[in-house]
Amino acid sequence: MVAWLCACEYCTCAHEEIAQRIGVDRATLDELGEFARSERFSPSERGVLAATWRSPANRALAAAVRADLERHFDAGEIVEIVAAIGLYNYLARAGNALEVQPTRRPSRHPRERPLHFDHARALRRSCSKMRRQKMLRMAMSHQARRRRRSAR
Repeated sequence: MVAWLCACEYCTCAHEEIAQRIGVDRATLDELGEFARSERFSPSERGVLAATWRSPANRALAAAVRADLERHFDAGEIVEIVAAIGLYNYLARAGNALEVQPTRRPSRHPRERPLHFDHARALRRSCSKMRRQKMLRMAMSHQARRRRRSAR
């Protein structure tokens, strides 16, 4: 759902493919946008989907969403859920920024050609490189701040 909310076609294709491979039927995938009213989802799944639905637009969980999660999950599970949502939010945005294109379009037909993972490997390599560059920039700015402080 995060990929769909972030409009990342590559991630949507990949996640659709994985979901079908692990047994999620097409009708369930089609009803993700109507999760709040759908009978296909349990109350705990609706809570997670509500948190997912609001995450790209908001920086914090709404009190009602947090309360719903707390009814079904312990604190550690909520941390894992929010971390997973954040990770896929990041990956979808990185995929969009890098203009990663899927090898096939999202479909309504599960029997289409399987997705090739060349793009996934390229995305992981570029994300790793970006992460290293960001860490280097952060370390350099930290060193510069320390030098300025010691010069005072």
